[in-house]
Amino acid sequence: MRETIGNYQIVRRVGIGGMGEVYEARDPILNRTIALKIMNEKIASDPKFAKRFVREARAASILNHPGIAHIYEVGEAEGTKFIAMEFVEGQSLETRFADGPLALSELHSLAVQLTDALGEAHSKHIIHRDIKPANIMISKRGEAKILDFGLAKFLLKDGDKGQSLMQITTDTNIVLGTIHYMSPEQALGGAVDARSDIYSLGAVLYEMATGRRAIQGKTSAEVAINIVRERPEPIGHFNQDIPEQLERIIFRCLRKKPADRYQTDKDLKTDLLALQETLPSKSVTPEGFWAGLRFRLLRHFRSEN
Repeated sequence: MRETIGNYQIVRRVGIGGMGEVYEARDPILNRTIALKIMNEKIASDPKFAKRFVREARAASILNHPGIAHIYEVGEAEGTKFIAMEFVEGQSLETRFADGPLALSELHSLAVQLTDALGEAHSKHIIHRDIKPANIMISKRGEAKILDFGLAKFLLKDGDKGQSLMQITTDTNIVLGTIHYMSPEQALGGAVDARSDIYSLGAVLYEMATGRRAIQGKTSAEVAINIVRERPEPIGHFNQDIPEQLERIIFRCLRKKPADRYQTDKDLKTDLLALQETLPSKSVTPEGFWAGLRFRLLRHFRSEN
């Protein structure tokens, strides 16, 4: 393992995937810990990808939200392309699922946080396109942080039809994502917008509530077909502690047609905060309480005017 990449001092490897490897590293100039994503050589050597990757990662770097890991630098050192970003200490939501479904209070708090973070990105016309548990970190204080904004955007071109995950995998022999969380239009290689991210968030929320993926399948091709055709099983079959109102919210995110889903993150967040009023008091976190109070005060103010 290399000891340095550019100005950064490697501490340890913390993850590996189709896009490349992720290291914990030190920035000696600013004296801070960062996450350093090293791009897979086969992907990075594609000139079209490299150009688009830099453009989109730079676009994502403008995001400034507590629920989004900030990108510090996109660079290249000795032929190695890398991204330096905020290091989040905690565990991924994917790891968290090893303990089974989340408690209602935690699920609701994370759902509000994630919706708010996505809303910030979508307001800047940035679509994540790879929302999944592995790309969501939970800090030691229970705060959600979305990783890899901009890194998966190259899968599809804005406003154009692009390649499905299976097509890209066939062309490169590299698995670039987890298809279980893709929207129907993305799995089919169609054009996507913010509503595709809302679908993916719904798939993550379903797994938070049940401990199982919304869409099942033995192969990627079977999962893709089921994403387009099959409806997830009712959440109540697996977790009777989930209120029917929350189940309706999640299933609205998971509707097959984009026009039938929540059209904006704001609409989704409004329903999540309205749900706050019906939850048992013991299920309400301090953060959720204040978020619900702000929502009720704003709603009262608007009704008076």
